[in-house]
Formats: sequence, structure tokens, C-alpha cells
Amino acid sequence: MLAVVPMVVKNFQLNSRKTVELVTLKKRSQFVAMKSGVRIHARAFVLQARQRQAGETKENLARFGFTVTKRVGNSVVRNRIKRRLRAVVGQCCKDHANADCDYVLIGKRAALSENFTTIVKELRKSLDRSGAVGANPDRKSSRENLPKLEQDK
Repeated sequence: MLAVVPMVVKNFQLNSRKTVELVTLKKRSQFVAMKSGVRIHARAFVLQARQRQAGETKENLARFGFTVTKRVGNSVVRNRIKRRLRAVVGQCCKDHANADCDYVLIGKRAALSENFTTIVKELRKSLDRSGAVGANPDRKSSRENLPKLEQDK
């Protein structure tokens, strides 16, 4: 069971007239819990989606986490990718994200060179696919479903 974490809300101002509330994942345990969810691969990122269980949090907003591995580049490159992905989420989280789900975007190097509108379209498509696939919290990872070898028993 996951601990209840206080909500972190950031206001992103997209234009002079739009402000979007974004709740972010902060703790490692929240990111680790995402392994039981659905993975959807895109050119600029990998989206992990997981439906929250009842009573896990008090918030009724979609929560997002952003991560980029060191393999992608140095800290300047990684932070640029995360900023870009945050802006993309700000564009389409209200319309396409489920309020009872957690999402993690794992940035790829292509997020820097890809056109911004293309990344927005990819995220919208990925968020819609995650809802269609069903981000099942009770799903076991594929490794847990493999039969055990004789030596492991």
C-alpha cells in the first residue's frame, strides 16, 4: 500500500489567458508503483499509466511524473527535455487525462529535436490509448507471470 502524499500543484501559464494545474509525483515509491501499469511507447517519450486504487490519495486530479535517464545526456539536456514534456502535458492534460490515473513520462533524446505540435499529438494519442487499454492497478508485471524454473523452486 502506498502512503498518502500531500498534493503538489503547479500552475503553468501557457498563454496570457490559460493556466493549468499540474499535480506531480515526487516520491520514489510513486514512480516504482508505476511498473504495474501500462507502457505506451512514442518517438519522444514512453508513457506509463496506472489507475490509482480507492483511498490511495485524496486528490481527484491526474498526477504526472517526469524522468529522464542519464544515458540521454548531461543535466542541461535532461532538464530541457523535462521542461518540454511539462509544457506538452500542460497543453493536453485537461482534455485527455483521466482524473483517477497517475502518469509518468520517460523522456527520450528525440524530445529535443521533435516538433512541439508532433509531441502534443503523440501525447494525446498515448493518453487516449492508455484509457482504452485500461491502466489496471491489479495487473502483474510480465516477469511475475513467467513459469518458475526447476532450480528456482
